[in-house]
Amino acid sequence: MIVAAIAAAIFFGSVAFIGLQVSRIVCTGIAPADDGPPPGRAPAPVLVVGATLIGAALVLLHASPEQIGIGAIVTFALVACWFSDALCGIVPDYFTLVPLAALLFFALARRDWGTIVSAAIVFVPFAGAALFSRGYGMGWGDAKLVALAGAALGGESDPDLIFRKSTTFKLLTPNDKLAVYGIDDPVVEGVACHYTASEKGGLAGAFGLAEQTSDISLACRQYGPITFKAKFEQGEVVFSERRSLIFKKMQIVRGCDVKRNILVYMTYSDKLIEGSPKNSTSTVPIEPWGAAAPVPKCSDYLR
Repeated sequence: MIVAAIAAAIFFGSVAFIGLQVSRIVCTGIAPADDGPPPGRAPAPVLVVGATLIGAALVLLHASPEQIGIGAIVTFALVACWFSDALCGIVPDYFTLVPLAALLFFALARRDWGTIVSAAIVFVPFAGAALFSRGYGMGWGDAKLVALAGAALGGESDPDLIFRKSTTFKLLTPNDKLAVYGIDDPVVEGVACHYTASEKGGLAGAFGLAEQTSDISLACRQYGPITFKAKFEQGEVVFSERRSLIFKKMQIVRGCDVKRNILVYMTYSDKLIEGSPKNSTSTVPIEPWGAAAPVPKCSDYLR
């Protein structure tokens, strides 16, 4: 863990340093706006040190590879924006639109509509303020920055990490691991699922670039009175997460055994072109819970 945190700190420090140099190159020959702030000096060492601390903190807080990758993109963008704003009084579109486009591209590739909606929700009011104020007090650069922040913070909710166990030791990079996660069914209250997934280590795994295997086990159980919040379809997605940089995704889906009044959960992985036949299935008989509580029938909630 300490070695991984040091590696992440070095990586994030390097990302910040690259952001400083890129912003210095972009600002070469750009004259400050007449009505903008005068050129100044950004605390470059502070930005690099702050980035190294962010990288180490993400690893120590057990951030997922995807979160680390998003953190690196946002760190680059913020460092470059801060430095260019201080150096030449403007924030070039390169440092907001390019990272935003990258996050939205990955969101589209894995069908993560939450990221796109989150970016749009925060962008619209800031864009309206910039439009009506005509750049005074609120500019388009601010709107693009909040859209980037919305895309970074939005998206699918992360599962609860229960524990991890290393399976393969690696000296300077994270170990290969098995990780156990827990999720609640968002539609069926009183049911939780736990799944175990392999997580590749190494340099590629540390930064979310490795393609993970399709070996995932699943167990779902009733832990309280079952109530249905909405109707659902057979095979409806309960939870999904990516298993590669873009195209591979693991999904947990739900169905109803109408004859036996049993909820059926299955996990599998798919790709844009070809998925994997590996799967795991778990069932949850709908049982009474507590005193004289009626037992709902899942068939009544099928669409």
